[in-house]
Amino acid sequence: MNENAKDAALRYLGPRDHTAKEVASHLKEKGFSAEDIEPVIAFLKDCRYVDDEDFAQRFVIMSIEKGRGPGRIRHDLEEKGIPSSLIRILLEEHYEADHEKELALDLGRKKAGENPEEKDLARAGRFLASRGFGNSTIHYVLGVLRKEARMEDE
Repeated sequence: MNENAKDAALRYLGPRDHTAKEVASHLKEKGFSAEDIEPVIAFLKDCRYVDDEDFAQRFVIMSIEKGRGPGRIRHDLEEKGIPSSLIRILLEEHYEADHEKELALDLGRKKAGENPEEKDLARAGRFLASRGFGNSTIHYVLGVLRKEARMEDE
């Protein structure tokens, strides 16, 4: 095993956790060959310095706490090299449909403000889309906000 590659990988892992794909990409950017990278990744996995499943689970929980929707979480994890089958399982385990709508509604209310006009609702919808919420959830939130706005006008 190339000790320079191993040292570079360990330094990269110092500040925060990374996936195996992220570590491999970092080492490749540093100029290490695939023959140098593969044994380092295997070593890191054996020592549990890199654990993609654990990383993904913590990432999903943290992302939900930050108000990210399932689409955004899925996209971020796919970019980090997490298999789609694991992503699906974790989202099903941690992201309940009711919770998604509640979270999106809270975020939509904050973004639209009090007595929202149509432009405020459009801004809230774009914001929710950027956070990774699906179209059906966004339409639900905008419908509720429109109803609430009409009730306040009466």
